[in-house]
Amino acid sequence: ALIFTVGTMVSEVSKVLMVLVIILLAFSTALACVGTDQAVFADFGAALKSLSQLMLNLDPPVFDLSSQAAAIFLVAFVLVSVIGVLNILIAQLNETYDRLSDLTRGYATLHRAQIAVELESYLSVRCGCGFILCILYNCCTMQPLI
Repeated sequence: ALIFTVGTMVSEVSKVLMVLVIILLAFSTALACVGTDQAVFADFGAALKSLSQLMLNLDPPVFDLSSQAAAIFLVAFVLVSVIGVLNILIAQLNETYDRLSDLTRGYATLHRAQIAVELESYLSVRCGCGFILCILYNCCTMQPLI
């Protein structure tokens, strides 16, 4: 059940990361096309690197936002990537957790039933009587245990 749960969670997180990569590529393209004079948005690669550093908070570059369009795109990127995608990730993981908890309860019930069937087959062969009779009666004398 643990491998199933972790696999499902990784699958859900990978979907959100794919959306985040698409957003990152779209905003990098937009900032590179705005044509600012800055070196951080000079071309697509520089814009992608700058936005990745900003998103991951790894030595983010200093932005001199002389272009109003670049400032609007940068603020929109921060709002969409940090606030929007993070909320989507939290909501999706919450939904996945609820779904997995129901499935896990079902797997636990199924496993308990498999154990009961296996135990019944073992007791039936050993005692020569049914599972219920082995619990309620002594198998050799068929006298009630209670």
